[in-house]
Amino acid sequence: MAQKKTQMENQPAMKVGIIGIGQVGLVLMTNIHKANNTQFILSAVCDTRPEIGQLVPQGVTFTREAAEVVKSCDVIMTCLPRAQDVKTVWERSIKDNLSKGQYWIDHTSSIHSQNEQLDREVTCLGAQFIEAPITGGLSALKRGEMCCLVAGKRTAVDRMRSLLDINYQQLHYLGQQVGSCTVVKLWSNLLNASQIVAMTEMLLVAKRQGLDLNKVFHAIRASSGNSFAWETGVPEVFKGRYDTSFTIQNHNKDIANGVQLADDLGVDIPMMKLTQQKFKDAQSAFGDLAGCYSYAKLAEDLHEEKLQVAGYEKWSWGIEVIGEEQTSAIRHENCVLPE
Repeated sequence: MAQKKTQMENQPAMKVGIIGIGQVGLVLMTNIHKANNTQFILSAVCDTRPEIGQLVPQGVTFTREAAEVVKSCDVIMTCLPRAQDVKTVWERSIKDNLSKGQYWIDHTSSIHSQNEQLDREVTCLGAQFIEAPITGGLSALKRGEMCCLVAGKRTAVDRMRSLLDINYQQLHYLGQQVGSCTVVKLWSNLLNASQIVAMTEMLLVAKRQGLDLNKVFHAIRASSGNSFAWETGVPEVFKGRYDTSFTIQNHNKDIANGVQLADDLGVDIPMMKLTQQKFKDAQSAFGDLAGCYSYAKLAEDLHEEKLQVAGYEKWSWGIEVIGEEQTSAIRHENCVLPE
């Protein structure tokens, strides 16, 4: 193992390019540039918005043409809003410029069937495709605590491991079957959404019953009803923020793709379709850019109740990985403890 590591260290640093400098791409750009990794060096970034060029670190090439990134870099990372955006970039910029020995890491929450097709076509070109959607929230990504789901050839994933480790606390390898990560990511967001709906209903019941909402929050944290959504969603509602780091438009996009997959497979999911409608209602009420937990705000308005709790204005959270089994635990900061 040590010999393999030495061989990799002796190889020239691979040039990394990022296509799409949105919320995710911006963090990746910053982290990779600061990492001073001996195996990977940030070389070029692409975004269609010219103002993004002002954010690019000195020495890194900025271009509005994705093809330039593909031509000049060994590793291409795409961080795009939708599956259609990935398809467009593939057809217009990547397909005719990708060559043997290159790696393409796609972080987009996409569609599994599209990724399966891309993997086949990229393989035919002699390059490597790695499916790598991320989950855990933008604030976790900024701290390097996010989880990345990866699928693709094991040798390719191992070669890119130290690059991925720069940004992610946990990597979950789901195997060579590209498309599997997208299924897990979509349904992770569906589960999260359903728990936000249930969380909101429970808080409204507790409020009208006259209970102390902060004490309720901590009691559920210690109970069988606890979840990631409860631990992080309830304080967002207490703050009145509803998690603006991820828009309800993007959340609904993932929900729709997950529901469509279930329909294609003939699986009846009445609870998830009800959740989907609740989130659609929230998007209609507050707009595409509202926070992904805005259903709670909608329910507050419908019931003429406020679920905010004093003392959570500066609350934040992190993720701590515990033990060999890699259990994720939420670490609270500026949390109001019950008396």
